[in-house]
Amino acid sequence: MKTPHGIELCTRDGLFEHVVADLRERYEFTTDDCAAVTAYFETGDLDAYLAGGRGIGPYLLLFLAPQGTLEAVTLRFKSYWDWVLEDPEARRDRNDRAFDSLEEQLISPFGGLLDYRWGNFFSAELAASVFHWLYGETFQPDRRFPLPLGPQGWQPRLPVQIERLCTDLMLGLDEHLFGRSNDCYHDHARYALLICFFVSLLPSLDIECYSRDLVSRFHKIDGKKTGRRAHQFRTRKFLAHLNSVLSSGELDDGLETVPVNDPAALAELRRQLSAASLPREYFALEQSILEWGPDYQEG
Repeated sequence: MKTPHGIELCTRDGLFEHVVADLRERYEFTTDDCAAVTAYFETGDLDAYLAGGRGIGPYLLLFLAPQGTLEAVTLRFKSYWDWVLEDPEARRDRNDRAFDSLEEQLISPFGGLLDYRWGNFFSAELAASVFHWLYGETFQPDRRFPLPLGPQGWQPRLPVQIERLCTDLMLGLDEHLFGRSNDCYHDHARYALLICFFVSLLPSLDIECYSRDLVSRFHKIDGKKTGRRAHQFRTRKFLAHLNSVLSSGELDDGLETVPVNDPAALAELRRQLSAASLPREYFALEQSILEWGPDYQEG
């Protein structure tokens, strides 16, 4: 797959070229910054990068170094945050300060594990290993960051946005199991390795995401947009495909049946769902989708 600029995205070098082009457009990213990040991309030498006085962003830190092992990834992340916490005001990434708390900034780059671009710097197996290292094999509401950081041994409680994490996993699983994209840039194999965590998170998903009534696209809580409508759409699409229901748009595109790309993963998902303690609203929405049929997104 290529971008409109002709950058090949199915290779590590191609992904890196795309990331650097984006950084130049969005941030104050100088020629010297590019050279330093390129050296880090090629060698993974974090000490050399930090010695240059540049506050490498957490996303770059986590994904751009040569892949290595889970231990190498996590220890590099710890080394960076040990360095930041010696002088957090001066050393926090200058381009990444739009967070309500340091905890949010800490956890933010791990969202890239489920991102179609950043996540492809890791193999499916490494992405799943890092995910489980951070969150555990199953959802734990009071889980703390798994390593002590900085001179005070900081281990904050993980600020998990349950609706976003759950529906991101739902979207990725839907694409892996039932999607029609087969280009190497959209590699969704990691989601098959996260089924156990996903199922454990479903009971904690806000009940409104299972509602028969779609909320306003401008839905807010405490003055902030929630994205709840998008979570509802993702939930409906996933349950529809799980029950072999196509949308009206998919029927218009000529699709006759829901494709199944990974029968073994689908069987495992069904097994775990049947054993889970899911809320009655889950089953009520599932039944409604069967009644609505192709118009399930309009219900």
